[in-house]
This record gives sequence, C-alpha cells and structure tokens, in this order.
Amino acid sequence: MLDNAAPSLHSRAVRVRSRVVVFVGAVLMAGCGLSTGGLETSDDGGASLNDATVDGPAADDGSADGGGDGATSGDATVDAAPDAASHDAASDAHDASPVEAGPDGGCGGTTTSCGTGGSCVNCTNAAQGTACVAGKCGCAGPADCATSAQGKKCVGGQCGCGGPADCPVGQACSNGVCGTTCGAGADCNGGCCNGTTCVAGGDNAACGNDGKACKGCGTGMFAGSPTCASGSCTNACGSGGDGTCGTGFCCNGGSCATVGNSACGPSGGTCTNCSTSTSGHVCQANGTCGCNMSSDCPSGMACNGGTCTTSCSGTVHCNGGCCDGNTCVSTCAQSNAGTQCLSIPQTCGCASPNDCQQSSYGHACLLNATCGCFGPNDCPMGSSCNNFRCSP
Repeated sequence: MLDNAAPSLHSRAVRVRSRVVVFVGAVLMAGCGLSTGGLETSDDGGASLNDATVDGPAADDGSADGGGDGATSGDATVDAAPDAASHDAASDAHDASPVEAGPDGGCGGTTTSCGTGGSCVNCTNAAQGTACVAGKCGCAGPADCATSAQGKKCVGGQCGCGGPADCPVGQACSNGVCGTTCGAGADCNGGCCNGTTCVAGGDNAACGNDGKACKGCGTGMFAGSPTCASGSCTNACGSGGDGTCGTGFCCNGGSCATVGNSACGPSGGTCTNCSTSTSGHVCQANGTCGCNMSSDCPSGMACNGGTCTTSCSGTVHCNGGCCDGNTCVSTCAQSNAGTQCLSIPQTCGCASPNDCQQSSYGHACLLNATCGCFGPNDCPMGSSCNNFRCSP
C-alpha cells in the first residue's frame, strides 16, 4: 500500500508546484495589465491559466489518500490570486489620479496661503487682518488686527475701528477705518485735527494733544499765548521757537502782556513801561508812550501834541513848576517875568513891583502881570524903557 501511495504523493506535489507557478505568474501579469491567455504550459506539464486546473477542481489520480480534497484546497489557493491582483491594480489606479482640490481652491486656508481658485495670498501684513476667513484676508478677533493700519478692532470679519483709540497715533477713525482724515466728530488719536488732517500738534500754528481741533497759538482767544508747549498754548515770547504775541499783546520780558500803560507797545512788539517814560505815562493807540494832558507828563514838563516836552505856553501848562516864557521851570525865582508863579495861567509873573526887583525887563508890574517899565526910572541904570520893556 505504501508503494502505491508514493507515486500518488509525487503526482500531487507536482500539481501543487505547478499551481504555485501559475499563481505567481498571474499576479505579475495582472500588475502589468497583461492578458493571461498567452501563458504557455509549464515545462513540467502544469496547466495554463486557461486550464481547468485553475478554473475548476483538478482531476484526481484516483489515489486513496483523499487527494481530491487536496486538489480542492489547491484550487482555493489559486482562485484567490485573481482577486489579489485585481485589488492591487485598483490601488495603483487610485494613486495615479489627480489631487482633489480643497474647499479653498488649492490654497492652505492659512495666514500665509489664503485665497480661492488657486489665487493664494499672504495675509501676514494685510490691512484687512492676518487671518484667513472664508478665503479672504480678514480677522476673527482683535489679535488679528494688532498691526493693521485700518484699526485694531475686528468688525464684521475685517479690521477697522470704533473710535480714535483703535487707530495708530496720529490717525482718526472715520467711517470705521483709520486714516489721517479727521473732523466732523472724528477725533485724532493724539495730536490735533488741523482742518481735516491729523497732525502732531506741536506747532505754534497747530497746537493740541487732545485729538480735537488744533489751536492757533497767538491768534483769536489765544492771542496772548503764542507758543505751543506740550500741546498747550503758552504766553512765552522773545526766544528762539517762541511765537509772536497777537493783537492787543506785546512781549514784556519773555511773556506776552496785555498792552497798557505799564506794558506799552505795538501788538507783537516789545513792551515799554510808560510809568517811567519821559514821553508820557499813557500808552497811546499806536503803541507808544505819550500824554493826553500835562498830568500825564513827568514833573516840569508839558503835554504838547501827545508828547511830553519842556515847551509850554499860556494854554499848555507844565506839570508842576511854572511856565517861564515858553519853558517849564521848577521855580520863578530867576524869571524876568516875575518871581511869582501865577495860578492863572500858571506862568511866571508878578502880583506887585516887589516881584520885579530882580527883573531886567523893568521893576514895574504891568497890567498883564509881567514885569516891565513905564519909563526910565523903572529900568536899571544904563537902560532905557522901550515899549514897556527895558533894554540896554
């Protein structure tokens, strides 16, 4: 019995080996897309892929060891081969297909790759925001607007502003976007609004630091404060960089002062203290010291045409002293008109001949209250009386 079994085992081993060879060949050709119809019969008599051995149960040699079952097991092994080959071919076909575009058209949907239809942009420095929102540069929160020129506030997915604090220094929030345009309720963030433009606010002509309308130092209500310092108009004047005092003010020792008697000068000019001026103690409309009457002049001077001088007359009186002829004097003791200072018209003269004893005009007190002569006896020795006045 063992002798009969040996040939049977050998025959079955040959068939199994043949089927293994056919299986490996089928797998290789399926991977290469080749037909299995042209496979030749193996050298050891194995069937081709078209052989019934591959497609169906193998014909048993009639041995008594259950070889038929073995053939069936072999068939199962071979039948699985086409399925494996088919799976590998399908995998290869899938790997070779084009990459499917993402929802944003191929862009990454990130800060550095944002867009649609393959038009990708970098949102790192985008004014709309540094985030990629729905395929566009924008914002999801304030953090995405920290460096945006449009504003630090995220409004509707775009960077913008709700007020000056959301904008860079020197800009205003106008129509929800930051810019240098200001006015009409749009205040600047720092500095001031010069007409319709935000400026630093350190200029004398455009001064301010509250973001509102600039102040014109030295003009209007700030006429006495011509110099801008830290956003405020100050009264400093006379030094480099200082403004010029405005209308009604002059520079008095480094500070603008209201034009008046103690600080007199043309608007914007240098002040003079009229209280010590020999021209007069009153500041005139032209910004010079002068007088309106004799009392506006220093003692011993008279007011002539708005200016104090020593000239006087019967109608132009001296401030103190007396008018001797046409000159103001402090006393009439040496006056030829008389040693008395007459209250009317405040000139030197005489009330009696006693006031004329030292006068070269004559020793008589004439009717006009001045010393003179009526004849030679009223004159000093060696003089004669001519027209009521003694002469050599």
